[in-house]
Amino acid sequence: MDSQTESKPCRFTQNGSSFVSISLPPFLSFIQKEITQTQTKNPSTVSLHHRRKEWHTTDVRLTQSSPSVCLSNFPRAPSLQPLLAVTDRGYFLELGVHRLCLLSRSSVAVCLSFTFAFSFSCLLRSRSSPLTFAFTRRSPFEFAFVFVWKPRCSASNSATTSPLMAVPKAKRINANKIEDMGRNVVVSALQFACTDDVDTNVDTAERLVRDAHKQGANIVLIQELFEGYYFCQAQREDYIQRAKPYKDHPTILRMQELAKELGIVIPVSFFEEANNAHYNSIAIIDADGSDIGIYRKSHIPDGPGYQEKFYFNPGDTGFKVFQTKFAKIGVAICWDQWFPEAARAMALQGAEILFYPTAIGSEPQDQGLDSRDHWKRVMQGHAGANLVPLVASNRIGKEVIETEHGNSEITFYGNSFIAGPTGEIVAAADDKHEAVLVAQFDLDKIKSQRHCWGVFRDRRPELYKVLLTFDGTNPIV
Repeated sequence: MDSQTESKPCRFTQNGSSFVSISLPPFLSFIQKEITQTQTKNPSTVSLHHRRKEWHTTDVRLTQSSPSVCLSNFPRAPSLQPLLAVTDRGYFLELGVHRLCLLSRSSVAVCLSFTFAFSFSCLLRSRSSPLTFAFTRRSPFEFAFVFVWKPRCSASNSATTSPLMAVPKAKRINANKIEDMGRNVVVSALQFACTDDVDTNVDTAERLVRDAHKQGANIVLIQELFEGYYFCQAQREDYIQRAKPYKDHPTILRMQELAKELGIVIPVSFFEEANNAHYNSIAIIDADGSDIGIYRKSHIPDGPGYQEKFYFNPGDTGFKVFQTKFAKIGVAICWDQWFPEAARAMALQGAEILFYPTAIGSEPQDQGLDSRDHWKRVMQGHAGANLVPLVASNRIGKEVIETEHGNSEITFYGNSFIAGPTGEIVAAADDKHEAVLVAQFDLDKIKSQRHCWGVFRDRRPELYKVLLTFDGTNPIV
């Protein structure tokens, strides 16, 4: 190779249109010849294709709302048996053979010639942009190696840091056997900051629901009372006027249309007026858009910043499960999540996944108190004790409520997460950024694990009568 050879442009095409162009340094000029020869033999070999039809879901998928990035976005050949691994630095690795594809449109690509009989892919989720490496077969024993760099998205649609946190691991999954793996359900938790405008908040919720659907979600959880600010910081009579009857509730109707359009399940939190009673409620919308019932929050907190007893009656529905198209689910609300009895009651009724929409953050009476780790561990315990996956959705942002005694403010700490059936966190968001979390679970496999573990077989209900007392002595009649 002549080191004095002039740099030549290297150009790739997508759908016949050139979109990548770089100049190679002299010592890499031989690449141009390789590319030219390959294009002559088989132009489609070096075309970069964006082929969503070749994607499949993995056991664990993490996404953010903008730009959308998830493990399932790896394009793969049908025969691929990928191995995914996640490190504490957020690197995602994949081994296997597949045709040349792109995660998304990119601006730089370099092609090198190798004779390896395997391929390697890597996605780096960082505060900048994804990196993708891929091999494409040029002949039975030769491969072209392509390095693709996707530049930073514009400030208008990307966050400065990733809202997603690394999780301990991802699982091995055979792309050819997804349909044989049992009853797979993809769940999602949304996280966003609320304004004091209902239309704006519902628009945001719909946008993120659609994003979750694009990532394959079957059931999407929106945070508690997402129509507006968390007004329970203060006791104000005007906020009671925000309650609306369950029947023909405008937000529920809109989410019914959305659920029917996308074919997904959406639990919808709302402030319910029922004659002279008021409830913190959630309506369960099935994948056909039908409303299959509501749950009314059972445990009502009352303390600085969380004065819900002023607004809500204690729920009268009891803990329920809902048979949806994809799974039998149990749904409870915020303060309910601190009570193991609620999770166990739903699990005993056959709940296969637990959902907890939430509004929790700083404590006005003690700015040094940070409950987020405690909050997560409690719910991880519910998942592990009942061997069911659990989805928790919380809001973010600072909200200030005016009162006659001055302003009250809470900074909501987000940290929405999805836990697996042994309590492990498989997807998590941070405390500042809008996020869409997605994870897939094989419910048949989990059911088998739950039965084999024996925690429901070995229960002794006759010994638990003490749970029907306040003081451990006198049963409640």
